[in-house]
Amino acid sequence: MNIDLAFAFLIILFVLKRGAASRFFEKPFWARISACSFAIYMTHEDVLCSFVFRFLEKHPSLAETHTLTVSAVAVALCYVFGLLIWKYVELPVTRWLKSRMQ
Repeated sequence: MNIDLAFAFLIILFVLKRGAASRFFEKPFWARISACSFAIYMTHEDVLCSFVFRFLEKHPSLAETHTLTVSAVAVALCYVFGLLIWKYVELPVTRWLKSRMQ
């Protein structure tokens, strides 16, 4: 099957909200990630450079012995920090801008 055709099929499934994948991604967790995804994207590099890489400079053996754990903590930190930025910066600024435009 052509990869373009496969993606087209997936898009149609998601638009029609059919299938197990659509039901899986309708869960509140995925909705929250979707809502704060821009904040996660904008802050993930700062989180990784500021916290994770500095920590690994001091404890380099952890990256080799506990790779999965370090990766999970890094993803969790990016998610939590992005969620906080979304909730306390992006949402209030969006509300303020909407009120100014009306």
